Amino acid sequence: MMEAIVFDGIERGLSLRKVPMPEIRSDHDVIVKVAYCGVCGTDLHAIQGEFPVRDKDLILGHEVSGIVHAVGEKVRAVKVGDPVGVNPNKGCGGLCRGCSRGNPHLCPTEGINGTLGLWKDGGWAQFVAVPSSQVYLLPHPLPLNIGFLAETLSCIYHGKEMLGMIDPDARILILGGGIVGLLWAALFKHQGHMDITLSEASPHRRSNAQKSGFVSKVLDPAQLDEEEDGFDVIVDCCGVAKAVEKGIEVANKGATIIIFAAAPKTEVVQVPSFVMFWKELRMFGTLTNPFTYGKAVGLLHSMWLNPNLGLSAEKLGIKEYGLKDYCKCLGDLKGGVITKGVFAVSSKQEE
Repeated sequence: MMEAIVFDGIERGLSLRKVPMPEIRSDHDVIVKVAYCGVCGTDLHAIQGEFPVRDKDLILGHEVSGIVHAVGEKVRAVKVGDPVGVNPNKGCGGLCRGCSRGNPHLCPTEGINGTLGLWKDGGWAQFVAVPSSQVYLLPHPLPLNIGFLAETLSCIYHGKEMLGMIDPDARILILGGGIVGLLWAALFKHQGHMDITLSEASPHRRSNAQKSGFVSKVLDPAQLDEEEDGFDVIVDCCGVAKAVEKGIEVANKGATIIIFAAAPKTEVVQVPSFVMFWKELRMFGTLTNPFTYGKAVGLLHSMWLNPNLGLSAEKLGIKEYGLKDYCKCLGDLKGGVITKGVFAVSSKQEE
């Protein structure tokens, strides 16, 4: 048996329980001893009934790093004792329209509908079972308390691929100072961009963003009206309609607006058609991480090694909690007093 935080999809309640250990059911399965598993905004939306998940009892958590505990007979890519990250997403293998066109994240049967921690038992537990195709070796000496961020960064990298090349002097606006906003800012800085503004309503998160050194300016949303120059790239990392509408207002002609945050379905952005036409704006959404998890592992390692970035759990405002402290973790996140919560299940680098 093992400890796990179990979500009741019908009653919308969480409880810490003793549940059966996952087992090797296929020659290609891997059992990972969870070291760290993050709490994502998507998890909060799922708990509040704002994001679709499995109705029956479910172990949430899709941002996992850990140590390989057991492997199926045909697993070759990793071995027992290896530090790994877990990609929670996969497609159906080419049977649907999305997968056959190289878009497994748009798969109607798998994709977001088969994600670990949303439809299959995830990482808010001591152990998790994953197909070997979704397990990635973490390079030495990348620590496990940073390695779990590979999932988040892989989603960001997908958005960055969709954005494409931008001018070195582009004015960038990040809407939201949570972990996603900070990682977007860190990536832009890592790639040489210097004019990065972050807008955030929470005083605590504004303070943390300022201390991070990832951005050139931190503003309260009300201060955006005082900016003389507009922005060329706007990234929504907060999921608030009014914030996106303000982003459209302060966008330069020819700007790109990325809808990255998973907002509740009740959030509706009012987009003036004339403004879209007159400014020749480009706006698009970005979903999960098709073919980017492996790239993100290498990118995260590079960012962590970059002395000009100084990427660390402290700079990112990450706070660790035990599984038993899940109520405190969720409350701190909802209250905006932390940037990121992560369950430190077993922090040992090796068994």
